[in-house]
Amino acid sequence: VLFLCSNPYLAANIRERVSSPSISVYDINRFVKFLLSKPKSLVGNQTAVDARTSKGWSQFERPSSENIDEGFEMLKTYPSRFDAVIVDEGQDFDETWLALAGNCLSDPEQGILYIFFDDNQRMDYKGLSLRNFINQQPINLSKNCRNAGEIYQLVKKLYPQMPSTSDQLLGKGIVKEFLFASDEELMVQIRKSISMAEEFSPKLKDICVITTELVDLDKSYFNGIILDTPKLREEKEPGIINWRRHIIKYLLRFGLHEDRLSYASLPTREDVQYVVGLCRKRIGFVRRQSFHWHMDRYGELSIKSESNQTILEDREILSFFANSRWSSTLPSPHKRYRITIDSDLVSYPEYYPIRLVNIPSIKGLEAEGVILINYHPFSFDDYQLKSNLYISISRAKGLLYIISPVSVKEKVIELGSL
Repeated sequence: VLFLCSNPYLAANIRERVSSPSISVYDINRFVKFLLSKPKSLVGNQTAVDARTSKGWSQFERPSSENIDEGFEMLKTYPSRFDAVIVDEGQDFDETWLALAGNCLSDPEQGILYIFFDDNQRMDYKGLSLRNFINQQPINLSKNCRNAGEIYQLVKKLYPQMPSTSDQLLGKGIVKEFLFASDEELMVQIRKSISMAEEFSPKLKDICVITTELVDLDKSYFNGIILDTPKLREEKEPGIINWRRHIIKYLLRFGLHEDRLSYASLPTREDVQYVVGLCRKRIGFVRRQSFHWHMDRYGELSIKSESNQTILEDREILSFFANSRWSSTLPSPHKRYRITIDSDLVSYPEYYPIRLVNIPSIKGLEAEGVILINYHPFSFDDYQLKSNLYISISRAKGLLYIISPVSVKEKVIELGSL
């Protein structure tokens, strides 16, 4: 069996669920590369790299027409191919990709070709027809088994012809909307939604954040954002505040020796005395200033004044560290949340990760809970806005929080959708 899709994250997810050597799972880009590598056999090979180890994929990454043509030629050299081919998210395939998938069958007459296809999830306008590939009437899937009732009702407002939801899901689910008019309000709403989502999913293990930005995920405004909640402050599970790096950043040019600082989670008494002594040699004894540590949304520390101005002058910096209470305003080193792309999910053990995805990378997948952030929405017109809304909100199984700028809310109302 060959399973094909366009989304490498979907391919990685399916690959984790199957272990049989007779099932090969690829996204279309890697399958074409696999063909061009001239393998000894098509069946039993699984050389595709897990998508979570690679960065920068977007829906614009496509096999070239030359490579597709070479793939057709390579297939001719393999008399033994596949008994069955399954294409998922077929609406994202070009006709040439589907033709290549059909040519992967050992017996085109008796072999099995399944194409799962949802017109409502098209990312563009191509009028793809399946008549050249399937000679039978389509089978309409008649039951929505994913979205809890409240989420389903929202999805149905976008597409009233949606199949009905499962009886077991009626009346269930959580849907809430948050609006913002500035980046400051956006961060407030994200923190609020995160705190509320903890009631649904402890440590947010089953929550993902979907961003609508038209950028590579590693360049997303939200990638790497650090978030705290009252629940995490109560639990105080060990995390890391990299106070050492920030002390060095401020005081290295004043003669601080890195090897004199400990690697403790918070400064030790000896650390404090060393830093105070160093600064007093420079500036003498001074009264404690009304300065404090401030952590930004990406976990970086800076020293700010009472009026929240960042201090930069040498005398202010030295006077802050010349008093033994400089360590008292450091943030607690308990674990916090970090919004993180797939390839970095295990790279920051000092944080609880919240998975960050965009609309193309979540296609075909689902999550128990979704926080959708409409930030610089990926839509050029009403058609795309509606399609993107449908794709993103229909990923949620039990919880859906939508964070939108007021302008997008007004646009959606114009569409008559929500």
